[in-house]
Amino acid sequence: MSAQTAAAAAAVPLRHSMTTSRSQQSLSQDAAAAAALQQQDPNSASLAAPARLPSSSSSPQALNTLLPNGASSSVSGGILGISGIGAGGAMANSSSAAPMSINKPAVVEHGNMRFVIHDAPTDGNLSGYLDFDKKKKVVALVRACEPTYDKTPLENAGIRVTELPFQDGSPPPDAMIDQWLALVERVFDEGNSKGSGSGKKSKSSSSSPSAAIAVHCVAGLGRAPVLVCIALIEKGMGWMESVELVRKKRRGALNLTQLRYLETYKPRGKKDACTIM
Repeated sequence: MSAQTAAAAAAVPLRHSMTTSRSQQSLSQDAAAAAALQQQDPNSASLAAPARLPSSSSSPQALNTLLPNGASSSVSGGILGISGIGAGGAMANSSSAAPMSINKPAVVEHGNMRFVIHDAPTDGNLSGYLDFDKKKKVVALVRACEPTYDKTPLENAGIRVTELPFQDGSPPPDAMIDQWLALVERVFDEGNSKGSGSGKKSKSSSSSPSAAIAVHCVAGLGRAPVLVCIALIEKGMGWMESVELVRKKRRGALNLTQLRYLETYKPRGKKDACTIM
């Protein structure tokens, strides 16, 4: 072995030793820095290494797929930060849950009558419908389907609940029509007469609604609109005009069977007309 070869072979372990020494020194410096950081901020030691966003996450929709439900996110310098997560990775509960949204009810007015048509509430979103009904001065509510919620909050708010369930997609039975019209007369005619202090009933064409009746079925598109159309026809409106008014406020209301029924419906109340002899 030549002198140069021998010197090169001896230098290899020396370079390896120097590299190892520098690596250990670097690790020691990192450990010292981490210890100093922990003394300044004890919580920093519990933070996991920051997660880098994948290159495919270029939209909010893609970002949401990376987060647990209820967490909010922020992106700064390619680092994903998650708020709403407490110690131990548990999701922090908000102090108050946001109220559930409701499908906007339809308000149908004619003369002194006001009807509020909506779909069936649940116990979870009933408060939203109740708030709407209060604003529209609802004093009575008719359920034309099976109950889907507890009516106690309505009754506590002074809204009387009447059960008039009948078959979906069909017109109401005669007995239920009688109950419905009695309620309509009690709320609008008798109520307005008492409020005016006179013994005469106010004409529907000259009085503004001072109260309202809410009525719903499952979707608010069949049974509830039929009842409203019957009340409008009883007040002198043509059947087609009543359908147009309800559909203007509640798109998609009434099926063919119900339309045919309204076409042949005969008003039961007295007509305000005189006969010329």
